[in-house]
Amino acid sequence: MNRTSTALPSASYRANVRKVTLLALLVLLAAVCYMVVAVNFGSQQLMLYSMKIRTPKLVVMLITAFAIGGASIVFQSIINNTIVTPCLLGMNSLYTLIHTAVVFFAGSGSLLARSANLSFAADVILMGIVATIIYSYLFQKTNHNVLYVLLIGTVLSSFFSSIQTTLTRVMDPNEYDSLLSTLVADFENINSEIIVFALVLLAGCAPAPEPTPEPTPTPAAAVDFHAFLDAVNEKRRAVIEDGEPLDVSAWTPAFADQNTTFTDGEMELLLTPHGPEENLTMEQAREDVETAFTLLRTTYGAYEYFGGDQVFDGLREDALARLEEADPGLPLADVVAEALYTVLSPVVRDGHFAVGRRHLFG
Repeated sequence: MNRTSTALPSASYRANVRKVTLLALLVLLAAVCYMVVAVNFGSQQLMLYSMKIRTPKLVVMLITAFAIGGASIVFQSIINNTIVTPCLLGMNSLYTLIHTAVVFFAGSGSLLARSANLSFAADVILMGIVATIIYSYLFQKTNHNVLYVLLIGTVLSSFFSSIQTTLTRVMDPNEYDSLLSTLVADFENINSEIIVFALVLLAGCAPAPEPTPEPTPTPAAAVDFHAFLDAVNEKRRAVIEDGEPLDVSAWTPAFADQNTTFTDGEMELLLTPHGPEENLTMEQAREDVETAFTLLRTTYGAYEYFGGDQVFDGLREDALARLEEADPGLPLADVVAEALYTVLSPVVRDGHFAVGRRHLFG
């Protein structure tokens, strides 16, 4: 039987849940009071009339509260300030300007002005396009500096208001009278035709729920680590011993084919294995040291990283000097290996690099 382990919610999360629950209960209580206070339940007609009047208003209040609250939270989270509102960006003035411009150019008797849903859609689309163009340009020009955008937004708010005022001054008085009732928010004169449209729009703007993380399964019984490790090693040993040998020639091209440094005779000497029992002359020992540093310069990828010629030339001279100072009774093959290891180990901090059987651990 498998069990799943889930992390307990933190104290701050539980506190936030309690606050949200309390606010939801207060909203529900206020909504109930608004719907029942001063309602004549003794007369069914009066009660139905009150419900017919109050229900759309309550729905519009909730939609407005959700929209304004959501916009304020997003805006305040972005700029890390809890007292400012999107009004600083000039959104209110931009809406009044666009709505006035629609009536001014299309006319109050046009279908665009008479249809509530069509008028609302036009305002939303035009405002979204204009705001996206203006504020995207501002963010790019200010290198995403929010404070500069806020300062410019206050100027744009006055700019939009001035243009809207100019349009209303040259507008026909009758059209201005019909426009004025739609510019000012008034819960006594709500437009119930666009409630469904507004709900659909808010639902589209709502964030998608985060996916629920899959619970981490915990074993019902402890596993013997040594037995598990032995089983893994046995599988690896079977692959190495019984499997076909891996051909890595495609990734390891022959050095002889890329050689531009050594002669054919030198390449033959380099590629021929030599045992430590072979005796070297001092001249051969010097050649081995020179060849080792030539190979480092021409084939070692980290040669420049560890200092290049400026460092390795000095190390070569040091290694050659150690050959001259070595005990004549020691085999020169061991002296060469010891000299190379001694001069390279402080500099080449590379665990993949070895001199003889000793690695230059980093």
